[in-house]
Amino acid sequence: MAVIDPECTQPWIRFKNWNQLIELDLVSMRFVNVQSLLKVVGSQLVSLTLEVDEEQGKGSELVFIAKTCSSLKSLRILIGDKTLMGESNLCYDLPYFRKVEKLVIEGSVHLHAFVFLWGHCRALKFLRMGSVVSNNGTSTNVLVYEVFTLLLQVNKMAFLEELHIKNLKIRSLHMGLLLLDNLPRLLKASNFLLDIYGQDLILFKQKLAFLRQKRGLVLDYKEW
Repeated sequence: MAVIDPECTQPWIRFKNWNQLIELDLVSMRFVNVQSLLKVVGSQLVSLTLEVDEEQGKGSELVFIAKTCSSLKSLRILIGDKTLMGESNLCYDLPYFRKVEKLVIEGSVHLHAFVFLWGHCRALKFLRMGSVVSNNGTSTNVLVYEVFTLLLQVNKMAFLEELHIKNLKIRSLHMGLLLLDNLPRLLKASNFLLDIYGQDLILFKQKLAFLRQKRGLVLDYKEW
C-alpha cells in the first residue's frame, strides 16, 4: 500500500550524503512509495532498476523518472503482467532520458510508452521489451510500418546495436527493409516474426545475408 507521501523526503534525507550512490535496485515497490526517494537521489543515479507490478495511471511514472533521474545510462523496469503506460501528449524537445544507453522493460509496453521512450532515448544502444500493445492485458504487437516511419524521423537511433521487441511482426518487405536500412549500427536483433512470403521473403533473406557479411548482423527470426 501507499505508505510514504510523494512530497515527504524526510525518510531519505541521509541519502543526500551518499555522494557515491549511482545505482539503485528497488524490488516489489509501489511507485508512489519511491517518488520521494527519487527526488532525493535521482539526479546522481546512473543505473535504476524498478519493479512496479501494479496498475498505473496515464504514464506520469515515466515522466517522473525522466525528470528526477536525468543522468541515467541504464533503466530497467519490471512491470509483471501489467502494461507500462506512457504519456499521449509528447514533447520531444524536453531533455528526457538523453543519456540512457540500455533500456529493458520486463513486460508489455503500451504504444504511447513505446513512442515516448523511442523519441527521447537518443543515445540508446540496447533495447529489450515485451510486446508493444494498444490495450492492457493483450499480447498482440501493434507496431506497423507507419509507426516506425514516423519514429525514425523523430529519433534515428543512430547508436542502436541491439533490438529485442517481443512478437515484432514484420508485416511487409517495406517494414523489414526500413528497419534494416535505417539502423546503421544494428548488430543483433531477435523476435522478428516474418509475415511475408514468396519473392518478398527471398529478398528479405538476401538483405540479411548481405548485412551479415558486411557488418556481422545476427538476426533471430521465425517465419509466420
